[in-house]
Amino acid sequence: MDLAVCESFLFFSATHQPPPHPPCEPRPLTGKRHVYVFDKDGNCLRKLGVKGANSGQFNYPSGVSFLNDNEILITNKPSHRLQHINIHTGTVVESIGKHGTGKGELNNPVDVCLYDKRGIAVIDFWNNRIQ
Repeated sequence: MDLAVCESFLFFSATHQPPPHPPCEPRPLTGKRHVYVFDKDGNCLRKLGVKGANSGQFNYPSGVSFLNDNEILITNKPSHRLQHINIHTGTVVESIGKHGTGKGELNNPVDVCLYDKRGIAVIDFWNNRIQ
């Protein structure tokens, strides 16, 4: 499945190819509170999340990584966590992390990527580390 996920000016694609035309434009009220899922032609399929700090809510999501064709990880900076979300249903599978400086704790996570099949690396900005 070819999907692009977009947050404000950034988009991420499962095929690493951008849609034929930019799928996103800045939205003053929603640009930093939602994640948009697009098909390979740039058509918006759904909007994930609302403003807030609870499960399924975002406050400045910044990084997205595909786990597979159905699920993504999204970093949520001020909430100091990752959210594991099913992109077809919008269901939060799991929230990962909490604010702090210890192992597994985050302070302004800005991006996430996968390595070695299911290993997760998080850029933990204010803790000056990668976990």
